[in-house]
Amino acid sequence: MNQGAMNAADAQMVASREGLDSLTVEIHKKFALSFACLVFVLFGPPIALRYPRGGVGMTLGVSIAVFGLYYVCLMGGEALADKGMVPPSIAMWIANAIFTVAGVVLLWRVESTTDTSRGGGIRDWWADRGARRALATQMKQEQAAKTAGTGPTAAVGA
Repeated sequence: MNQGAMNAADAQMVASREGLDSLTVEIHKKFALSFACLVFVLFGPPIALRYPRGGVGMTLGVSIAVFGLYYVCLMGGEALADKGMVPPSIAMWIANAIFTVAGVVLLWRVESTTDTSRGGGIRDWWADRGARRALATQMKQEQAAKTAGTGPTAAVGA
């Protein structure tokens, strides 16, 4: 009698854990899908610039393929989390982490290979910023030297 009660309690506990895992997966999925919008923004410029002659069709095709791959990763993670094989938080967010890294790498590669006459990349901005700071420092030093050279003692010595 006690063994039967233990088995029933064990089965009820497993069922409760699966239900709880399922609800936790759904909560993380809601937030992960919301964050996915930002992840897909990282893919927009590299895809558009990678296939400039392919037209809209090629860009849409690659975008749909990227979204399809993301969806497969998300659904695979959900299945693993529902079975209790992977924690729900990891299962729902791993696709975002992988695609964020891939998007940043693609953006970095696009930025480093741009050869337009307009410039305006991150590296150009950083170099301009450094040059502006150096120029401001040099002007401050010249102004300080001028101020020190035009004081009352400088006029007596001249």
